[in-house]
Amino acid sequence: MSLFDELASCLAMLREANIRLEAKLYDEELSEVEAQQAWSQPRFRVGDAARLTGMHPQTLRQYDRLGLVVPGRTGGGGRRYSLRDLAHLHEVQTLSQEAGVNLEGIRRIMELQRRVDELEAENAQLSLAAGASNRVFAANSTGEVTSLTRGERPEKTRSVGFPVSRSSALVLWRR
Repeated sequence: MSLFDELASCLAMLREANIRLEAKLYDEELSEVEAQQAWSQPRFRVGDAARLTGMHPQTLRQYDRLGLVVPGRTGGGGRRYSLRDLAHLHEVQTLSQEAGVNLEGIRRIMELQRRVDELEAENAQLSLAAGASNRVFAANSTGEVTSLTRGERPEKTRSVGFPVSRSSALVLWRR
């Protein structure tokens, strides 16, 4: 699920709870940077986050101690939950109540999902870098690796002791 989809889903959940955040968040034209900031900005106190997710505040504190959902902190040490944290709390609740997964299983699932997200982001960066590069590598007939530009073919060499023709015809000699 993309960041925009997750943000829209979380905002819909808040709308159902009659909680309206700044109008800019509901704008369809949010840039990716703005969406990322909105998604990760700490905004809700423990009591508010508990009410929004239908959980007891002590449950949220326990999840924080276990490292399942770790909210941001204020200067005085108070917990502040972001929209991303609310989505994670909802996911924990779903895994626990509907799928019957215990807390250790949920912690492992969430850790694996975090790792998958990291790898997908790294893969996207590498794909962009590879697409921006105009270098292509090919092995010539002697086995040497050469660097080419896109659309260029490797040059045929004289590894057999005579010039290699550009023809692709095959000639068979019989005695």
